[in-house]
Amino acid sequence: MSAAIQISDGKDLIEKRHIDHIVRLPSNTPFGNLCLSKMAIESRIGYINIKLVSICAPFPLKLNAGIVPDFLPQLIDIPTEEVVYLIRRSTDDLICLWALLSHFTEKGCYPTRIKCDHVGAFCEEIKKYGDTHEFADHQNWLQTLNEVSNAYKHSIMQRQLQVLSTREPTVLVMIFKRNDSSNPHDFKRMSLAELVAGFEKFYQCVNLWLFNWARANPDCHQSKLYNL
Repeated sequence: MSAAIQISDGKDLIEKRHIDHIVRLPSNTPFGNLCLSKMAIESRIGYINIKLVSICAPFPLKLNAGIVPDFLPQLIDIPTEEVVYLIRRSTDDLICLWALLSHFTEKGCYPTRIKCDHVGAFCEEIKKYGDTHEFADHQNWLQTLNEVSNAYKHSIMQRQLQVLSTREPTVLVMIFKRNDSSNPHDFKRMSLAELVAGFEKFYQCVNLWLFNWARANPDCHQSKLYNL
């Protein structure tokens, strides 16, 4: 089962288009070397895959009279929370790369500030342009990721939920806006595989966008221009 929710590195997608696997992004920007930023995302994905293997290993769960063994929360709850965080962090970083290079395409220079630097801002960006936005197809998944990751990060209620099921790893979150119990609450449940599959699609889409950008802007990433 674990292999079913692994995140691929995009090699097959890229090689089919005869593009070099290494994305040649700008090495000198106000926000540093974007090649290294992209490599950090790839390294994080490798770590996520290691965690996914460990999370999926005990499934389907063998329960004794329907009772979950005491050690399973430590084996599954905490690694699942870590995967959610790392997927959110990787998505934020992909959005930042897109925002930086989109600004360069439009203005001919890099911005001094990244205005759209996280999932929440990106969702608002997509809403602004609607179906004409190039990542509009990912809006529902991005919105869910934003809500789920924020709940893991901020909600005190989250610590009272067990991210467990008998058949497959499941993400469960109780969402109270600003931890205010007077606000309407929302309960979200999705399989970990669904969350990973959504990231896989978004990652592949942004990855291809970055390759196309690099191919269209070959002079913007020549390290010799910066004596590197």
